[in-house]
Amino acid sequence: MQFLTPQNSYYGVASALLLTACVASTPVPTPSPAWSPHSGEVDAPVRCIVERKGKLIGARADTVLSLWESEDGMVWEKVRDHIAHDTKPETFGDITTWCGGIGVYDDVIIIAYREQWSSANFSVSMMASFDGGVTWSDRILIKHPPSGANRFVGAPFIKQLPNETLLIFYDSEDYPTNINLPGSQFIVYTNAIFTNNLTSPFTFGGERVASRQPPNSTEFSRDGMATVVDVAPGWMAVICEGVAKNAHGVQQDVIYQQIMSVTGEVDFVKNRSVVYAPQGTVGNRSFNAFCPYATLVKPEGGSEKILVVFSTDEDAATPAIPGFNPYAINTTVKYVTTPLTAPYTPYTPPSTIYASAPRTYLAGVMTTSNQTLVSTIRLQDGEEMIFTNPHPEATKMRFSEYPRYRHDSVDLQLGRG
Repeated sequence: MQFLTPQNSYYGVASALLLTACVASTPVPTPSPAWSPHSGEVDAPVRCIVERKGKLIGARADTVLSLWESEDGMVWEKVRDHIAHDTKPETFGDITTWCGGIGVYDDVIIIAYREQWSSANFSVSMMASFDGGVTWSDRILIKHPPSGANRFVGAPFIKQLPNETLLIFYDSEDYPTNINLPGSQFIVYTNAIFTNNLTSPFTFGGERVASRQPPNSTEFSRDGMATVVDVAPGWMAVICEGVAKNAHGVQQDVIYQQIMSVTGEVDFVKNRSVVYAPQGTVGNRSFNAFCPYATLVKPEGGSEKILVVFSTDEDAATPAIPGFNPYAINTTVKYVTTPLTAPYTPYTPPSTIYASAPRTYLAGVMTTSNQTLVSTIRLQDGEEMIFTNPHPEATKMRFSEYPRYRHDSVDLQLGRG
């Protein structure tokens, strides 16, 4: 989500760890009968969880990096704490987790994240473990704009290609064609190629743009918070938030989809579409949708679909101003789907996952190997909740809430391998 500075310019995406704000009081929409609201301050993985050896894992980043594990997606334990880090940024954020095989190593875990070094200095880095989380590499720098440039980078997402190359997507105000457009932000990506040298395990290719407004468009580009899913052999969908102008010419936050090839072929006109844009208005302002997360799901008795969860303020009394502090926005979490057949649009009308408190921010979703959907929701006050859907149906998906994460931790100081 983008923040708006007093100078009326964007300065980037921040995690729910950086700022706090009072939430305005507005009517709360009536939850679906599938939900039962719950409160409980807990620590747990944020947004991105993945499946590893029959269990789920996810990372968390506050002032330190930690790794969490779950047998069923409902009960979580912190299994690695204080993962050694050779630099000390002011904060970590926008964390993502990836696991899989690379070369001769079949139990690789990578944690990628945004670092904030001062109020306006950011970088994207990652750490890798090639032995299932026992030892970790030094910090591997992916992107750092020039010091003092005041250009944001963050929100990484990792996607592996069939040749084992890793594509690392992230938000960037520092791409050459947008650095002279204050506040402009693209989704860019770089290739991470394994070197077989664990001391320096990856080299990186140049940056390329994965998602933005068309180059000749009069629309402002503010794409961010990308996730990526496969849609066909050699083709991927990049799902992200961005901005668009409503019928009154006023900006609103919307969810975009950009289809691109694994070799970088992308048409920002023909293959860019809107996943969801709230239609309601108050005066000349529209409601907003932001912070999406995508996964593939095959409902029981149905065909495979793309499922996208996101936050929206469309159930609030009035819409927020695009780019405003998300901790002051009254939001709920919803999802939409579309068949996994070209052109991968349109998406269904939204259904609600969680609407019991007008303070949701980051939502994530993943599909386990047995087709259980797990949706994680981070609330504005730092609380986390989780919902599961063990038996997706072809036409209607019902999530069941598991009220809280378990907070039994095992603190292990890890060395760097």
